[in-house]
Amino acid sequence: MRTNLFQTIDVKTIPSKGISFELTATQEECSSLAERFDLPSVRSFVLSGSVKGNDILRYDGRFEAQVVRECVVSLDEFEQTVSGEFSELFSEKGTDFSAETNFDIDMDDEETVDLIKNGRLEIGEIAAQQFGLHLDPFPKKQEGVFEYKEAEAEQVNPFSVLKNLIKK
Repeated sequence: MRTNLFQTIDVKTIPSKGISFELTATQEECSSLAERFDLPSVRSFVLSGSVKGNDILRYDGRFEAQVVRECVVSLDEFEQTVSGEFSELFSEKGTDFSAETNFDIDMDDEETVDLIKNGRLEIGEIAAQQFGLHLDPFPKKQEGVFEYKEAEAEQVNPFSVLKNLIKK
């Protein structure tokens, strides 16, 4: 097995006992992830997992990434650890969700099986998608607290206009 993150596995080469792997993203791959998910930086990305099965393959993966995020409150950059675990099922007879336009997915349904395309399983791309799902859409520094202060507007008396009329 190669060592780059964005690799594919030929499903015909997976032994009956399955395969296990641990991959560390290169600096180029980290830069690619940062650009893809609009992050200031991805400092590291480690993926480990296994692929097992015969007709239906089960891909169990874990990732941990050190990223730089931008606080939605202060706009300051800060470091954050993003980690997650996932499990997905694949088969050559699965559903091609990229081609479907109308489908319902039950996230609690373990029987949702994705399609293996061209006899290859893209382990890095699947992990990248899971990484994107685990990113907080509104990242905030620990000490980033939003305090709303209403501008002090000058209190205008509605009758103050009338005193101008008296002088005329």
